[in-house]
Amino acid sequence: MAARYVPIAVLVQQVGYLVSPLKELTILILNPTNFGDMIDFFHGHDDLEKGIIRVLHEHSFKDDPTRIFRAVRFESRFDFQIEPDTLGYLDNALEIISYLTSKRIWAELKRILNESMPDKALKRLGDLGIFTAIYPNLQMDDTLLNQCRMLRDGCEELHWSKIKPSNIHYVGLFTFPMGYEQMRELVLRLKLPNNVRRILQHVQAIKIIVPKLKMPQSDSQLYALLSPYNDSALFICWLAIEDTTVRQKLIHFSKNLRHVRPLINGTYLVENMGLSPSPIFSKILTMLRNARLDKKVSTLTDEHDCVVMFITNKAKGLYDESTNTY
Repeated sequence: MAARYVPIAVLVQQVGYLVSPLKELTILILNPTNFGDMIDFFHGHDDLEKGIIRVLHEHSFKDDPTRIFRAVRFESRFDFQIEPDTLGYLDNALEIISYLTSKRIWAELKRILNESMPDKALKRLGDLGIFTAIYPNLQMDDTLLNQCRMLRDGCEELHWSKIKPSNIHYVGLFTFPMGYEQMRELVLRLKLPNNVRRILQHVQAIKIIVPKLKMPQSDSQLYALLSPYNDSALFICWLAIEDTTVRQKLIHFSKNLRHVRPLINGTYLVENMGLSPSPIFSKILTMLRNARLDKKVSTLTDEHDCVVMFITNKAKGLYDESTNTY
């Protein structure tokens, strides 16, 4: 592919700043004078025209390993190529990534994930061994890359089509192939925020129940399996799981079941049925929700009769506590 020339004004606009000589890449060290001339001590303009990413000296990445992430990010954004010597310097500096703080690594990863086409940079991070330098079990294979592309390009399934890709979704895909302890180690390595940790834990929990999801079950049973987990975790699993049956159930729950509620509430039980508030209300409302999920009731009268039957059967000892059914 021929190198694509990027005008300096465009580069500055997208990078966000004109970089001083203390920075790392030749294409960023272009300083305009007040007279409109360009001071270019390191032949950055030539590298711009050739589409080359080049560092200033062989110790650049060792001086600051975050430059590795920026080199890959700009290479992918502008369709440039990291030149061979710079690739060699990068490879020699990979082991120093382990000395970077969690905050700096996560900041650079977020910048890459916020790119318009992050999968290009993610593939490069994998190919160059940068992912494994961050954490040994962090891999980027073709399957994961395709999942990232599907996330980036939007989903053919309309239910998920309005979801905007975020850092959480990408990290969820990264950790999906891992076991729980490996996921936990990566979370600690990057010191990920609590909301991200919670979703990753949900993803791991959903993975455990996949064998159950492959089996037939009623809608109320499906609700019991999936209701503890939020939609971001369900979406990540939908992207990562290949089994068609499981994927359909994830959509069915999120789209049709999650927000099902009975018409009767606690106030109705007190005012219309003369019941005194007690812990049994929770069991009654759960039983009504399950009955509605399984299409055993559809109207307020149906639910009222269902409560009467529940109370009668409970008095006779016929109520099944384990399933909240009568």
